[in-house]
Amino acid sequence: MARLTKRRQADTKAIQHLWAAIEIIRNQKQIANIDRITKCETTTLFLNLW
Repeated sequence: MARLTKRRQADTKAIQHLWAAIEIIRNQKQIANIDRITKCETTTLFLNLW
């Protein structure tokens, strides 16, 4: 009998923003840690509001 598994679902926009932030940080030749990711996210969010 096969087990029923529940697949995780995430907000696709949030994941795309996360990967974009990691890509920006990697292009700067730095290691992506949580501080840099949040700084990048707040900066891009601020720029997108203008």
